[in-house]
Amino acid sequence: MKKILIISSNRLGDSILTSGLINYFRSKYKKTEITFACGELPSLLFKYCSNIDKVIVIKKLKFSLHWFFLWKKVVLEFWDIILDLRGTGISFFLFSKKRIINPLHTKKYKEKKVHKVALLSKFFGEKLIPPNLDLNYKVEKEEILNKYLSHSKNIVAIAPGANWNAKQWPKENFLLLLKNLQSNHNFKNYNFILLGSKNELETGNFIKLNSKKKNIINLVGLPSLIEIYFLLKECKLFIGNDSGLMHLAAVTGIPTIGLFGPSDKYQYHPWGEKILALSTPETPETLMNKENFSHKNTVNLMKTLTVKTVTLNTITFFKKYK
Repeated sequence: MKKILIISSNRLGDSILTSGLINYFRSKYKKTEITFACGELPSLLFKYCSNIDKVIVIKKLKFSLHWFFLWKKVVLEFWDIILDLRGTGISFFLFSKKRIINPLHTKKYKEKKVHKVALLSKFFGEKLIPPNLDLNYKVEKEEILNKYLSHSKNIVAIAPGANWNAKQWPKENFLLLLKNLQSNHNFKNYNFILLGSKNELETGNFIKLNSKKKNIINLVGLPSLIEIYFLLKECKLFIGNDSGLMHLAAVTGIPTIGLFGPSDKYQYHPWGEKILALSTPETPETLMNKENFSHKNTVNLMKTLTVKTVTLNTITFFKKYK
């Protein structure tokens, strides 16, 4: 029995992008016991992963005390492998045969314009380790659909939020995009659902209140993360900013469009066969080198990605997979 500890990200998107490692270790060793440590948000999804034996939630605390509490929970175990994707160094204070620390941030693998999934696969000597979620959720899918969609069919998901302001395409642009798609014959008889966290309620309400048509369903802040996963699986298309929900949509296999500005689409585009990444004319470096740039406070670095560009590319992309 191989006992493996994976210390994953605090962010949903990063955890999803590296989720293929769970099945990688399962297939590499006949018998494994995998413990998965991650932030609160991704834990809401990964606790349903059938290939994980135990999920440890890392609740962020002041003075980085969360790492001490994680250490307390795992120090009495002897680990065959510790994979620390966060680069915390905690594995040096644990009993382990093998330690892999921050594999994507060594000089050898810190390559620009190469996707994180490709770099991760290269590190482990594999052709590809794609994201993979094998979720086991007891509630019937039909129950979730009836709860939120009332038997609606032909659904397009829109996620106008992101984990920091600078990555958010203006809500006014999402409203105009929706109006353009609603008037296009390719989206005739389609419904649009708005998805996001409770922190994005204002954005969801703005789009819903300013849209005259009734085929927009505002679900921002309502479904749980696992429910969103099953809702996305029923959608015909996803459009959203670079976010955890974008990566979640891509891993379900539905056509996914990601909007990029200060984050690098080459490194973080949605991973899959049916994906499209649209970005601002400016590079991420140009956008983030502006005076007084702050991940927390800078807003609307996505303005130069025009509604016309997103509309035309969305229609072309959608027709390909319709």
